[in-house]
Amino acid sequence: LLGGRTKAGGRMEDLDGGGGEVREMEAEVRALRQEVHKARFLYHRGKTKEAKQVFENQRETKTRETQEDLDAALMETVTTTTAATTEVQVMPGSVLDRIERAWCRLQELEVGGEALVRLKRQARRLRGEGYCVLGALERALVGDTKRAAECFVMAAESAEDNLEVLRESGAALRSFPTRCHIAARMHIRALDLDPKDDCSRRELACSLNDLGTFLKANGPGCVTEDCARACLEAVDSCLGGTKAATDAGAIRLDSSGGLKRDSIGVGKPAAGDSSPLYERVYHAALATSDSYAPVWYNLGVLAGERLEHQRAESCYRRCLELDPRHAECLCNLGALLRRNGDAEGAVSLFERSLSASPNHHMIRANLAAALCDLGARAKQEGGGGGEGLRRATEAYERALALEPTNPLVLYNLGVAYSELGQKDRSVAMYELCLRFHPQYAEAWNNLGVLLRDRGNEERAIRCYEEAARLNPKFGQPLNNLGIVFAGRGEVRRSKNAFEAAIAASPDYAEVHNNLGVLHRDVGDMTECLTSYKRCLFLDPKNRSAGHNLLMGLNYVKCGEEEDVCLAHEEWGEAFARDRRGQLPPLRPVPPRRPGQKDDEEDEEDEEEASSSGSYANSPTQVGSHPVLADPSRVPVVGYLSPDLFTHSVSYFAEAPITKHSPETRVFVYDVTPNPDAKSQRLRDLSPSNVTWRCCRGMEEDDVARLVRKDGVDILVELTGHTANNRLGVLAMRAAPVQATWIGYPNSTGLKECDYRITDDVTDPDPSTGRTRQTYVERLERLEGCFLCYTPS
Repeated sequence: LLGGRTKAGGRMEDLDGGGGEVREMEAEVRALRQEVHKARFLYHRGKTKEAKQVFENQRETKTRETQEDLDAALMETVTTTTAATTEVQVMPGSVLDRIERAWCRLQELEVGGEALVRLKRQARRLRGEGYCVLGALERALVGDTKRAAECFVMAAESAEDNLEVLRESGAALRSFPTRCHIAARMHIRALDLDPKDDCSRRELACSLNDLGTFLKANGPGCVTEDCARACLEAVDSCLGGTKAATDAGAIRLDSSGGLKRDSIGVGKPAAGDSSPLYERVYHAALATSDSYAPVWYNLGVLAGERLEHQRAESCYRRCLELDPRHAECLCNLGALLRRNGDAEGAVSLFERSLSASPNHHMIRANLAAALCDLGARAKQEGGGGGEGLRRATEAYERALALEPTNPLVLYNLGVAYSELGQKDRSVAMYELCLRFHPQYAEAWNNLGVLLRDRGNEERAIRCYEEAARLNPKFGQPLNNLGIVFAGRGEVRRSKNAFEAAIAASPDYAEVHNNLGVLHRDVGDMTECLTSYKRCLFLDPKNRSAGHNLLMGLNYVKCGEEEDVCLAHEEWGEAFARDRRGQLPPLRPVPPRRPGQKDDEEDEEDEEEASSSGSYANSPTQVGSHPVLADPSRVPVVGYLSPDLFTHSVSYFAEAPITKHSPETRVFVYDVTPNPDAKSQRLRDLSPSNVTWRCCRGMEEDDVARLVRKDGVDILVELTGHTANNRLGVLAMRAAPVQATWIGYPNSTGLKECDYRITDDVTDPDPSTGRTRQTYVERLERLEGCFLCYTPS
């Protein structure tokens, strides 16, 4: 707290006159100095109460005047010295009371020469130290900030030549916002006493920084503006620059007429500067000490408020070079990085900031938001599934630990759990989100979706209605209401809900698709196709509308019509374009030697296959593919379907799945959304050579990789353009030979689908003149009927 001590053991030289009275005062000042140093020593070691007891010690002062005379002299002196500031009441009998009495007596002495002058100077310095100790004790023990501030002001006025008292009193006054300008003046005085004192320079920078912050917070016209301008002028003079106009507030360090600019241009012109007063005070602080980190932080804040983000980032980074644990600076720089899309960098900075200030709510909130950004990007990079979804969930869970009631975190975690198939956890997250934030319309909508999937339609309807009430421009809940009503057969209510969703969100593509399905179900195919086309206009890659439009064409036009065939082909080309290359090219398939087992490989065979170019990556090579051309080879067959439940396709798929010859290895890739008893029956009837792969909830690229891993030679999909198809697996060329069968009465449109299994009745040979329908696939006609029904 204090320095400025005089040598306690030194004896002052004899006075030129004054006799015993002067010597008595010399002894009194020496004794009082010991008391002050003792109290200060105890205070610095945390023994505040003991220091207070020493400072308030009652002791009779040995003087020749009566107590009444001393009191009268004291009151007269105190009133005179504090008239310009504030009167400080001193406890009678305390150390400071005795210092004041001694000071009054010394003012009365006229004889003593230079020795008396030195004694008065020492008493004045001691008086400053005493008020400084009293101010510290008042603030620490009593909490009387006003009295403490008055004591520090008195200390500085009493010790104008005491460097450390000025420095410490200024530092203490800095904690009182309305006294920042006084603190700055004290530190300017301290720097005048010793211009090379780095500690005083840093304290001045700190006081100017706090003064700038006070001016910024209180706006123009506050009472300290004139004082701040005077401080700027004093700083300019103190630092040795040319005299600057107070209004301009320029700080000149050299003859160039302005602050020397650093690498990011911090500084300001000396003339014509219209920057706010608080900014000029910040620059003065920077000119005083450019190694004081908080000034760089405040300049960064100013740049950020002006949307000068590059300059703000440079200021923040300079601040962190000086103070790597500056919590607010770390937080603000993290916010800048997050704004620029650097989620990882933002998370790292927010974590460092939180380490420096663990209980700062804004830092925790910012870190949680950055983790949500990181989770969203992980989902996007991972294609919405697999590893990306797992990393996203981990990020959201970390955010939840920081902000357990944050609605965005709870909502995003609910979405992630739902996509992972963890429906119970997803419901719990949405319920918690709505418990803390019942106005979250999106959470009401998503909770309704999960409840509907669970069969709780009544509560799902209430959730959708609440979401629509909270956000009338939110079309999704109205669309979902239409789906529920359509499922109940309430056509009018369903149509009204869909139309309300379109009115609320005209550009919401999915509702047009659903309205088209409703029109299809009531037989209005003209409106049905119009709605599908409107959906695709708004969202050209809307997969459901694309499938539905192709299927709808089969209801209103003959299959051989050119526009029907062309529509399938164009869809297939556009659909496959985004999926080609997602899997590595297939390895060459060598012809199987007689007696060769599945796991045997031969370098000679590999070379033969490579030289012949036997890659099954294009339909033109399929006819001569070794899998089909070699009668000695028993292929591995895979079936892919979402309809292996009580669905019409399952009654036709049962025979091929369960009746393959024993030597044929079969894989069934089951993507059925909701398995039932029929699903279990198919599994139970499957012989030992049939392996079932549960792929429910898997992304198409993951299914395609699994097909590759299983070594499937011929992959047959059983869905076509009907609901829940996995045509994307075929588009990625998961198997050397791919075919479509049973589920759809037309082409897939995919060139990657090599065969369509049919018969002469369904697709007569064009040479007979009975049909002109074209297909992308090569037709493989079975004798008799192309499918076989198996009753339950």
